[in-house]
Amino acid sequence: VIVALWLKRSSYNQTFKYLSVIVAIFFLLPNFNPDPTHVKYPSHLQWTTKFKVPDFFSKNIYKRYLKKNAIVVALPYYEDAACEPGVWQVQSKMHFRLASACLGGSPREFMQMPIYNSLPCKPASDVDSLAFQQYLNAIHPSAIIVKESLFQEWQPLFTKLHLKAKHISGIAFIALDHR
Repeated sequence: VIVALWLKRSSYNQTFKYLSVIVAIFFLLPNFNPDPTHVKYPSHLQWTTKFKVPDFFSKNIYKRYLKKNAIVVALPYYEDAACEPGVWQVQSKMHFRLASACLGGSPREFMQMPIYNSLPCKPASDVDSLAFQQYLNAIHPSAIIVKESLFQEWQPLFTKLHLKAKHISGIAFIALDHR
């Protein structure tokens, strides 16, 4: 809309205006990716993504481990990959709820927790185990799901908290009993 108003009022010639519109439309087109193993959409022509959905989600294995609307702490939690668990959730047709997501804004109660500033920003080795346990106690998740390639990074924290993981189809799954 802004570009349309600018073009209407600008003194540039018609050719420049038409080229501007064509360039704008070009930037709206998706990056076509013929690889069907990435996020599933009705067609193999899809938006390109840097990550692959673990089989745990793409093959519906999650249904055996997670009840409908279960709360899940999904890791990675850091900024660069914070939306990856959101893709897992979409792949499951919103079968579970994420304890965090990349939608911005957090509840005040969560913002006041000691873990709030450290979990998304620090490496797993720097996450305080007591603060993480308090976080789990406050949100009562049914499970923690960790991307398999990152499990070794998080394992020392889980060991301190006596949490045992089951490795299933591209993820590490930790069932929680709301201690």
